[in-house]
Amino acid sequence: MKVFDTHVHTGNPKLNIDAVLENMDRNGVQRMALIAPHSMTQDWYAIRRKAKPREVLPMLRDIIAKEGDRSNRYVADLAKRSRGRIIALARVDQLSPDAPAMLERAVEMGCRGLKLFQFGHYPEDERCFPTYEKCQELGTNILFHTGILADGRNSRFHRPANFEIMKNWPHVRCLLAHVSWPWTDECIATVGMCVEFERQPKSQLVVDITPGAPAPWREDAVMKAYQYLGDDVIVFGSDNKSSGPSYGREVFESYRAIFEKHRMPLGSQEKIFYTNAMKFWAVRE
Repeated sequence: MKVFDTHVHTGNPKLNIDAVLENMDRNGVQRMALIAPHSMTQDWYAIRRKAKPREVLPMLRDIIAKEGDRSNRYVADLAKRSRGRIIALARVDQLSPDAPAMLERAVEMGCRGLKLFQFGHYPEDERCFPTYEKCQELGTNILFHTGILADGRNSRFHRPANFEIMKNWPHVRCLLAHVSWPWTDECIATVGMCVEFERQPKSQLVVDITPGAPAPWREDAVMKAYQYLGDDVIVFGSDNKSSGPSYGREVFESYRAIFEKHRMPLGSQEKIFYTNAMKFWAVRE
């Protein structure tokens, strides 16, 4: 079965394309959406572990201001050399007045999408609107982190119902990552209302089933999403790193086992694992 992993982190920002493609092959992934690294010069994850919670957001915003263009160029260059297998996702700080311009530069470099966290603000904060407007102007879709964080970036800003604001930019399609764990029912309801009111072939809001829910809840969350929403608005993601050895395959196999247990038709599985992401990112075979 073909796999399009919609949620992959770069991990080591010094990888070459051969190493990335080798890891994709090892994990059985034909295509992926690859997120720009936080930093090209520092180990952000090590910094975050040592920082006090109140320090995390200012540090992250400072890193993006200084290194955002370099990080976006790095992932765009990987995508260009991937022979069509990688979709590059840029990063910007929505609260920065430079965010729309940084996004435009990233798209010119070759980025096809945007990965956003809420930097201590709600999605409906008016300071974010110029970024959404630029996304609509450029045809740039968004992968939003939704759900729990617990590391100083404050999870209350990432509840799924908050992202209803995106209906004001109807041509910007959005992935709600992690089924918004632990607010999975709220995520399903938010996307479900979007589907109900739009009555369009392509829903604006789409569920990204990248693990957030721990294993005991994962089956319940994803099957509720499938049973209520159907198979057109769900996509697979792993949260793997581009240099990770086998985690992506493990996540895929865990979901495949769930789908087989519930006798999900093969056609529905193919949509969730591959076809829906191809349509979301407007990729041609």
